[in-house]
Amino acid sequence: MASTKCGTPAYMAPETLEDVPVYNHTADLWSLGCVLFEICTLKQAFSGKSLRTILDKISRGEYGPAPAAAKIAHLFLLKETIPRLLKIDHKSRIGADTILSR
Repeated sequence: MASTKCGTPAYMAPETLEDVPVYNHTADLWSLGCVLFEICTLKQAFSGKSLRTILDKISRGEYGPAPAAAKIAHLFLLKETIPRLLKIDHKSRIGADTILSR
């Protein structure tokens, strides 16, 4: 039912930026991936000097690498869960049920 775009651009899913008529839980899972990345690395997954740069990175799914000093507890999230949440194709994203079962 949502038809508007609001929120912080760095957490918006690619399909919302591309005007794909899909706004469901998969867009929220993308945002969860962005938040988890930031919690683990203390950096935003998608950042840049301009809004256009940020939006371009989101559209390409180009986010920063995990720092070498990432804590062991964060490695599972950084290597297994976050990449599966930050899939460009919203149909390919991992589901909440799978995340919770892990």
